[in-house]
Amino acid sequence: MNYKLCTKSKADKTSRILDLSIVFINKEGEFNLEMLDKFTSQFKDEKELKAYLLSKKVISANEYHDDIMITYGLKNVRYIPVMYSNPEELNNLKELSSQIKSYFDHRKNLTVSMHSYETILDNYKNITEYFSVFEKISRSKQFLNLISGYVRSNPKQGINVDDIELFMRDDFGQKQCRYLYIALFELFRREFFDYDKENQELKFTYKGFRDFCVFYFNYKNENFTKKNESKSVAEASTSGFDGEQLMFKGYR
Repeated sequence: MNYKLCTKSKADKTSRILDLSIVFINKEGEFNLEMLDKFTSQFKDEKELKAYLLSKKVISANEYHDDIMITYGLKNVRYIPVMYSNPEELNNLKELSSQIKSYFDHRKNLTVSMHSYETILDNYKNITEYFSVFEKISRSKQFLNLISGYVRSNPKQGINVDDIELFMRDDFGQKQCRYLYIALFELFRREFFDYDKENQELKFTYKGFRDFCVFYFNYKNENFTKKNESKSVAEASTSGFDGEQLMFKGYR
């Protein structure tokens, strides 16, 4: 799949592929999603990226007010958002993906007969002791609603969405908490990994991981903006835990 950085006109929705040969010595980097992300993640936001592209004459002054997007596909052309600098959050999400794989690999090493994914997980033993970050997530109904809404269109996530919603409806007892941990583990596992049945391994999928990162960064930025607006108008207190403070930290 070839990914390309482009401008997209807000007026007539037309787009133009950008020539990034000035950035990538190896031309293949221009069409690799992870390489494009490494490039755009050097910039704080679209304004900084546009200023750089304008200074290098990659975009014209007339294109400055267009959107910068990443496009891919030939017959069915698609556009996805650009990833900008969020180093702390990106590292936290990478750590979460690493912990998911570590938990799976740990269960796999303890399994005598490994003939299925379900056998390896073996009823998700000790999962409530392994992911302390899930305890943080459980305290924010707003964020639980957001992530369940994010994956709702994926039929493979149906049972995870149902279990998250059940947790939010019922008392927060230990049984429901364990179901929530399993649902969150499987939700993120499906977003970040494919299961290789032949080798019985989790294979990292950059696109799925990256899509969730963009969703989460946008959520954080929107909440940060709303919070600052609220502070300036009402001078509201910002103490305590709320959704935008979620940092995906605290793994065991």
